[in-house]
Amino acid sequence: MTLLFTFVQYRISTIFQLAFLLLFLPRRYKKLPCILTACAAFAVISAINFVSSFVLHIRALSLAVPLISTVVVLGVAFILSRYRDWRALFTGMVAATYVMSGDAISSIVHCQTLRSPLSLACQILIHLFLLLLFARKLRRHYMLEMETSATYWSLLCAIPTLFYTAVYSLVYWPESIYVEPDNSVSIVIILLLMCTTYFIITILFAKQREEDYLERSNESLKTYAECLRRETQTVQRLGAQTAVMRHDMRHYANLISAYLDVGETAKIRGLLQQMNVQLDRVKPKHYCENVAVNGILSYYEEFAEQNRVKFLCEADVPQNLKINEFEFATVLSNLLENALRAAKKTFKNRERFVRVKAKLVKERLMLEVSNSYAGKCEFLPATGLPVSHNGEGHGYGLRSVQTFAQNNGALFDCLAEDDVFCVRLLFPK
Repeated sequence: MTLLFTFVQYRISTIFQLAFLLLFLPRRYKKLPCILTACAAFAVISAINFVSSFVLHIRALSLAVPLISTVVVLGVAFILSRYRDWRALFTGMVAATYVMSGDAISSIVHCQTLRSPLSLACQILIHLFLLLLFARKLRRHYMLEMETSATYWSLLCAIPTLFYTAVYSLVYWPESIYVEPDNSVSIVIILLLMCTTYFIITILFAKQREEDYLERSNESLKTYAECLRRETQTVQRLGAQTAVMRHDMRHYANLISAYLDVGETAKIRGLLQQMNVQLDRVKPKHYCENVAVNGILSYYEEFAEQNRVKFLCEADVPQNLKINEFEFATVLSNLLENALRAAKKTFKNRERFVRVKAKLVKERLMLEVSNSYAGKCEFLPATGLPVSHNGEGHGYGLRSVQTFAQNNGALFDCLAEDDVFCVRLLFPK
């Protein structure tokens, strides 16, 4: 009876381990191939467990079954994961350790009551509770961390490995819990500590992301304020130059009158050309009616000129926006910063450019930023966003733009064709 109970217990545990992988791994393949791979792994583990339990009856092999199952689960994690590195290993180890809670409690209940249905029911309920709890509370933060960070995962792998070793030594080896039932209290304490540790780690990740977001928002606010300050200074400078031009106009008028008296038409034409040049100098850069957007476009046009990137702009943004002006300006700054960074790296034998279009289309604000780029552009299937190759701390700009679009009911699209990357936003009326 104990052998049959243990066999069924392992099968339930394996199902929840593989379910954890399917939920928490950024998958390399589509859903159906991943499910089929998980089913194949389940069949392999079940076959090994069946042979060890009902055919060979070798205790050493029976003790090794949990370890073999873990190795197979880790292999599945590497096969299915988009990131075949320490992130896949950590996810596989967490899958192997979180089911130990249900397995251990189920064994304790069975050891005390010898009632297999009750013990298996406890196991399923604990597995299901933990899986749903992790999926609801931790999955989003965990997936985001995997997408944006590739460091420190090797160190994090030590945590589930140590928990796995501790629980395994108390439940299975050197004596099982049926032989040493006094280990029950220690097992429960370790399992509670394990679950608490996972929650704390994930919450710390989330808090760190929030701090990073606030820091980036502060930087965007500084850029926004700097653009407004530059726009104000430009208006003041041009106003002063206009006042000087107004003062000089009387002298020009007197010179023109004197040249007319003596018939010096050529000198009059030269004087008029000189006046046109001076008028062009005091003409302000005017892209649109919105002061903040106008300031940002002016700021990044100057930045583009400094880096020898052609800046093409077609803007018609109204003074008053239906959406939050600061958030829109932040999005525009993010897109232009990313576009200029990519355009600067364009090969010398190709045109380096950034093109901006911002205008009303049937009363709907449309924003399009495109740029030249060099290299290969890969997109993440989970987010639809390109992979950042700039290292840690990068890749947040487009994610914040996507979030802004979702919060404002805007259509968001980004694509890369013919060495041109383009981001489009279309806001509702």
